[in-house]
Amino acid sequence: MHIEHQPRKSAVLSSSSLACLSGVASINLTSSCAHGCVYCYSCGYSSRPTEGTVVVYSNLFEKLKNELARKRKKPTTVYFSPSSDLFQPIPEVLQTGYDIIEFLLWQNLNVAFVTSPVPWIFFYRFSGFRRSFQTKTWEIYTKQRVSAWVACTD
Repeated sequence: MHIEHQPRKSAVLSSSSLACLSGVASINLTSSCAHGCVYCYSCGYSSRPTEGTVVVYSNLFEKLKNELARKRKKPTTVYFSPSSDLFQPIPEVLQTGYDIIEFLLWQNLNVAFVTSPVPWIFFYRFSGFRRSFQTKTWEIYTKQRVSAWVACTD
């Protein structure tokens, strides 16, 4: 696998072209994905890098902070990686993902994702948010997303 680092030129938060995510802000940490799942619909995107290449956006976190600071109406939920995977086996992608999730949670925004499997460090790092925020944020992880993940991996 070849990893390229490029600055993200377009907005970080965007509306997904997927009908089920219309009206939900989404964010992709990369262009393409290290998993290379044969069933992935994003393999058919014309903007996808050449096979075996993952483009990691080098300026994503700072760009997101600036973008959210300028928004009059912030999204209530941010959906991660409709065209890649949040938990790719690339250390800088994992770190950026964790940092962005933490930032969004501190902004009182909900976070949603679909993936398999969820690394244990995710639960360890964000376990304190359940006690700190009695909001729907943690419910998205525990009741909807993680239980759906468990059901899919059995």
